[in-house]
Parts: sequence; structure tokens; C-alpha cells
Amino acid sequence: MTAISDHVTDDAIVLIHDGVRPLIDDQVIKSNITSVINNGNAITVKKAIETVITIQDEQQVSEVLDRDKYRMAVAPQSYRFKDIFGAHNRAMAIHKIDFVDSAQLMQYFGVNLFYVEGTTNNIKITTPIDYFIFKGILEARRINSIF
Repeated sequence: MTAISDHVTDDAIVLIHDGVRPLIDDQVIKSNITSVINNGNAITVKKAIETVITIQDEQQVSEVLDRDKYRMAVAPQSYRFKDIFGAHNRAMAIHKIDFVDSAQLMQYFGVNLFYVEGTTNNIKITTPIDYFIFKGILEARRINSIF
């Protein structure tokens, strides 16, 4: 990010996206930008569609959660450049570099996070089955002009 800091303004809106999520759509991008303008940031989320549990030691389930109250954070995650760049600099200064994503980084530094709903089509392609699902979505789009 240091290299880009000479080429953008502090108020530039930055969308941080996974290269393994190629099916992003215009509406998600627009929703992210609108949320950054209105709230300062945007975390794209998808509804939890599986049962969510918490676990204890020795393979014991401690709680079955109400999935309607939970979301899966996906990408993009969006911020003003000065905010995300500043958070990364602060984290590096204290040698805390084990965040799983930008949302966790920002929350660590006390930033209130806002979410926008993503789509189920913007899958993350990390396993062989994900690739075949991706190909299926592309084929469905080609044949039926859906999704």
C-alpha cells in the first residue's frame, strides 16, 4: 500500500477484493461505494445458509446458533484510503499482522463496521468443486441469461 499512497488521495474509496471471487456484480460494487460515502466503510456479507455452532473440547457442541442472526463476511471490503492505510500502518508499528481480513483489522482498532448484502453467486474459488460450480454458473448464464 505504501507504493499506492503517492497516487491516491486520502479520501479515495478503496475496494479490497479477492482475486478468487470473479463473479462480483455492479450492484455489490455500487452498494459498497454508497456505504463508504454514507458510513465510512462497507463489509460485504452473505447470509449464513448452514447451521452455525460453537464447539468445546473433545468434539462437543456447546451451542447451536440462530443462523438468521449471522452473516459470512466476504469481499469486497471497502474503506477510505486514509483509514485502511492508517490501520495497516498502526498494525505494523505494533507488530500485529495476524488479521484474517480488513474487517478484523479495522475492528481491532475500534472502527464501527457497516455491512452491505452480497450475492450468493460471488463464490470463492479455492477448491476443485468451487471451480466446477463456477463453470456451472457461467454455463447457466450463457444458456439462460440468468444470475
